Amino acid sequence: MTEQEKIKFVDSVVALLNDWLCSGENYYLQRAFVELTRVARWSEVEDANKQQVFYIAERRWGEYEAEVRETPEEALQDVLDKCDIEKGDIVDVLRCRKTTWLPSINVGALIDDFALQAESLEENGTDEFIDKMIESPRVAKALLECDLNDVLQLWFKAQKIKPSWYEKLIIPEGGYQFDGEKFVRIGDV
Repeated sequence: MTEQEKIKFVDSVVALLNDWLCSGENYYLQRAFVELTRVARWSEVEDANKQQVFYIAERRWGEYEAEVRETPEEALQDVLDKCDIEKGDIVDVLRCRKTTWLPSINVGALIDDFALQAESLEENGTDEFIDKMIESPRVAKALLECDLNDVLQLWFKAQKIKPSWYEKLIIPEGGYQFDGEKFVRIGDV
């Protein structure tokens, strides 16, 4: 988030809080809460993107026992030790980092599921219940989603469940060609 975006965000939250103070309507306070929660989660992902980058040869990606390495040279040595490599073979070295993905609850999908459950009962009055769920205010749904995801994350933490895999970064480290003795980076003289 740039400094300009941060200033704009703070101004919008302050405006919502001022609207709440002036009007006394909780709607504005709820909107401020939703905005703060959204930015807090976004900043967690941004912090995670600053994590250390690791390397792995593309030939090893997806193998059960493959390990990421701290340098491209270690990743290439891993290929020499564990793969059949011949003179002239090209090996791409990928950049990766620990995943920042966390499971989350989508309230819209959850409400749709509840609606299907209620419809399956074929009882009198289910239509009114379904309509009220679907037509509930957007802010109320956003607050519910935040609350449910907070509980979900606490549950993961209590159960010590945490994603531990690595995800490939978009831009690879580079390609290397094996000259029979060592790897030479493609493009280097």
